[in-house]
Amino acid sequence: MNTQSRLSEAFPNGYSRNETSAAVLRPFPRTKLGRFGSTLCQLLEEQSIRYCLIGASENDSHVPDLAVHPADRDRLRGVFEPLRQEGYVAVECVPFAVESDRFYFACLLEPQTHFVSMNVVYGYRGEGLNWKNTIGLVQRRVRCGDHWGLSAEDEFAYWLGQNSMRGTLEQHQERRLKALVVDLGCEDAEKSAGRVYSEGRKREIVRACADGTISKLTDGWKKGLRRKRLRQQPTSEIAYALKDGWRLVRRWWKPSGLFLALLGPDGVGKSTTTANIKRDLTPLFSQQREFHWRPQLLMPRPEDPRPGDRSGRLQEMFSQNRHGDPPRGFLISTVRLLGVMLDYWIGYFTQIRGRLVRSGLIVFDRYYHDILVDSLRYRYGGSKWFLRALRFALPPWRVFFLILDADEQIVYSRKQELTLSEIQYQRAAYRELSTQLPSALLIRTDTGLEMCRDQALRGIVEHLGRRFRSLSGY
Repeated sequence: MNTQSRLSEAFPNGYSRNETSAAVLRPFPRTKLGRFGSTLCQLLEEQSIRYCLIGASENDSHVPDLAVHPADRDRLRGVFEPLRQEGYVAVECVPFAVESDRFYFACLLEPQTHFVSMNVVYGYRGEGLNWKNTIGLVQRRVRCGDHWGLSAEDEFAYWLGQNSMRGTLEQHQERRLKALVVDLGCEDAEKSAGRVYSEGRKREIVRACADGTISKLTDGWKKGLRRKRLRQQPTSEIAYALKDGWRLVRRWWKPSGLFLALLGPDGVGKSTTTANIKRDLTPLFSQQREFHWRPQLLMPRPEDPRPGDRSGRLQEMFSQNRHGDPPRGFLISTVRLLGVMLDYWIGYFTQIRGRLVRSGLIVFDRYYHDILVDSLRYRYGGSKWFLRALRFALPPWRVFFLILDADEQIVYSRKQELTLSEIQYQRAAYRELSTQLPSALLIRTDTGLEMCRDQALRGIVEHLGRRFRSLSGY
């Protein structure tokens, strides 16, 4: 029986279809796994970890959700090292929901590094929207070729439960629900929907899944469902809220974002490298923010002060810096440097920390350490000792430095504001700084754009891999 006939049987009174539904109502293949998914399932079975895949992937960048038996949760860490040996480096773990983690892996097998994401769940909204662990799902799993998967009935109820209280369905998951309606037929689909929603709503739910309007339908129900669950099961819902609160605390204390700072002489290629990094890391960090030397929240740097402006003296303290301008006096330099440090702290708590908690990417084109090498650029005329000591007062976040280097003739051909001798001095000073910083990578930008891009991305992956192993517990 074809798709049209099965939908007609399921909804004898007719159903609505948008213009695109004809192309997406075909069932998904149950065994569509890329190389990463196949390797992962093989390793899980070698480690005797009880699991099942939930759904089907549409591309190699995202594998189906993975339900793991709660008793095997700690043993999951045994899979990451063999995956790394196969070329998949775990770089990120984000607790995106209660009893659910999202893992990101960098694939180093191909010439161009790319990322793969995977959701691992240990608990979900099950029967009657009660919070359940995944033991039942794993016990009822079915063999699908070279891996274990959920039965269609369990999977349909699982995605409805995921959408019921949090609205976490993505587009490919909504399309999966459409395919499952076709697979199950009207009677079995309504029976599975009845495991999550009330008897009076299950037919409406199945119809919305077939139409692709499930999220729009349930958006208006969420607030009422939360109140209903709180009245019916106050103890379990309060426990859930406490678990969710603890998850948010964990994310605050262990932000999963990345803080990058690029250093190097003018003309070395920081702008081009920054643009490439932001583009390449978009699958991993969709939220991105770029700053220049400081957050610019406290007294944003204006243009050069206008003659006769009453605030000219104050503006002059934060004016555009140029090589060749005379250094500021000792007092002005000291006060200005303290203001810069205050700007870092204000920006950290108002602009940076929250983005890092939400798995964002922070990029600084130059950072405080730049003034240690090139104090003339910032017209600093204060104490060198104070300048070096103040770096230990920076906000406490782990910064990964990319220090760019290139032949001085190439740098001079791009930016002629500096003399060749000054460029030579800065190159040596930046190279020395790269050996002193706890997390830094020195990159030559005169070896070709693609090679520089690959070195930067692989260096970032290695940094994230080390951080993952030290902070995630895996």
